[in-house]
Amino acid sequence: MLFGFVVDAPLRAYYKASYQEAFTIPSAGMAPTLLVGDYIIVDKALYRSRPPRRGDIVVFKYPVDERRDFIKRIVGMPGEQIQVRGRQVVVNGVALSEPYVMPAAGGSPAAEDRCGYTYGCDPTVVPPNAYFMMGDNREHSQDSRRWGFVQGEKIVGRATTLYFSRDGDGHWLRRERIGQRL
Repeated sequence: MLFGFVVDAPLRAYYKASYQEAFTIPSAGMAPTLLVGDYIIVDKALYRSRPPRRGDIVVFKYPVDERRDFIKRIVGMPGEQIQVRGRQVVVNGVALSEPYVMPAAGGSPAAEDRCGYTYGCDPTVVPPNAYFMMGDNREHSQDSRRWGFVQGEKIVGRATTLYFSRDGDGHWLRRERIGQRL
């Protein structure tokens, strides 16, 4: 039995580091796509065969503290010009269609006449090998508008599957979410 453990533990660690890893969602920054209490699988091998794409939900090393992992959606690709106008993202002069974005509180759009973010208020070009990330819950998301771009090598992987979900408050199982592809 000890032999099995000695062999199994390094193989599991290698698989987790190289192919897939499970993560839990601790905050509401990606709601309604991902909710607090969702458990997801992240594919770490995908970007070895293709580059990240706009719309991918990715886990990455938080630029402010790389000991932490963050999860957001890619909205800006290398070389593109990004501007955030209220809740609308404009890429190379064209407004993105983002049906996954959570509606504003009270149903009213955010004020478009002022921008209090560090990045994206004015047209900004995404640097080479970098990405502009935003949460789907724009009013409650720490994202590239505040801390800038994410370097490609800091992307851990793409979220692929929601494999378990429970309400964070009542610990009730959310069966309807289990098995969803992301």
